[in-house]
Amino acid sequence: MSDKRVIVIGSEGHSGVETASWAAEKMPNISDFDAVVIDTSSLASLIQEADSDLLVEEREKVLCRIDSNLDFIQERLLHTLYSKGDIYVICSSEVGVRIGVYSIIGNYSWSPIPIKTEEEQGKTIHVIDELFEKYFQFVKGWSFCLKTTENVDMIDEFYENKYAVQLKADVIAENRYQKPLGLIVQYTLHRYRAEKGRNVKVLVHISGRMVLLPPPTEIENKEAISIIIEEFFGIHQLTPLPEWVAQLYVPGEFELEQLISSKREAMDKLQADIGDLDKSKSEKSQFKQLLYETGSPLENICRLTIRKLGAETNDSTEDFVLRSGDREAVVEVKGREAIIQRKDGDQLVRNLRSYAMQKNVELSEVKGILLGNPWRLLPLEERGDKEAFAPHLISDAKRDNIALVTTVDLFRAYSAVLNGSISKEDVIERLFSGVGVTDLSGKD
Repeated sequence: MSDKRVIVIGSEGHSGVETASWAAEKMPNISDFDAVVIDTSSLASLIQEADSDLLVEEREKVLCRIDSNLDFIQERLLHTLYSKGDIYVICSSEVGVRIGVYSIIGNYSWSPIPIKTEEEQGKTIHVIDELFEKYFQFVKGWSFCLKTTENVDMIDEFYENKYAVQLKADVIAENRYQKPLGLIVQYTLHRYRAEKGRNVKVLVHISGRMVLLPPPTEIENKEAISIIIEEFFGIHQLTPLPEWVAQLYVPGEFELEQLISSKREAMDKLQADIGDLDKSKSEKSQFKQLLYETGSPLENICRLTIRKLGAETNDSTEDFVLRSGDREAVVEVKGREAIIQRKDGDQLVRNLRSYAMQKNVELSEVKGILLGNPWRLLPLEERGDKEAFAPHLISDAKRDNIALVTTVDLFRAYSAVLNGSISKEDVIERLFSGVGVTDLSGKD
């Protein structure tokens, strides 16, 4: 068993390797694998089907996603070759379709080294590299030859033009007049240095191999890929389960299948129940925000808590209005990392005046409630000896009929309601009747 990690692009159902589709929503990091096996015929078919079978808008969407994947693959394969990884390609005749005005997407748009084919047909095959003899047992004819190229623009750009790049192509198999049917392509990097008055070419790096193979004629491409995986990486390939075998059962297998099915149904039900419980837990847990939040999150959870206590809340100029029966109170919410200051109460007084004017009543007739979360980031046990409200704020509150309540106390009061040790009505009554520092438990 090989310890090489292999990924196959364009074919599925292979054992011991990972696979990726040309049109995948998210491509894996191909350069993280030791070797890549590529089926170009599946890409050719995908491109041609998208071009001919889809409406214009859907065509552009699908082809653009494929094109984006091909760009990603091309960039990753540059890293594969640089790190001496191998790329095995089952080639196919070149196809291409246009995207937009200038772009063309083809079945070799993914390749960092240009691959060209020349349309010809024949049956004569001379295998030169003996390592590929088993593969060519399944190739009894050919419909194109491979053409070498000197174009190294992509590689030059990858290395920021720091080296002289040279392509090297070794023939795997050829036809009777020496045109290549299979190639192993590598690049070498050189730099020049001055030595005894002349420039000497020095080899810096040899890339991994790109192995270009013709498509098989006697088996499907999928089987040919399995042969490549077994022959060159030692990863044994299992025969796919025939459909007719899937209909047969070993004694006791059917009963196990039924049991598995019932267990899965029970598991689905259990997961649904867990989901409901998680939701209920989250709904309970959110009230902990009363202990540490500030700003809009604190105001929102105060609104929800008051509604849970049976009162109504409506939007006001700054914060909100609490209604219970025919009684109303203007509420201000503040969260601080220290004591709640007099200026925090001043905002509530301004809101009270505005509300009194809207209602055309005396200021003394409007109830104010300041919900404060002082020392909000300290653990509760460390807040016990600290004053929650500034002395001047307490004096103002007593003068202006304002209840000063900490959100910690609101949390405890709501918890007591849930525990049944105090009623919702009692908590709301204490909010309306409290003046100055108010304890919702009734211990003023």
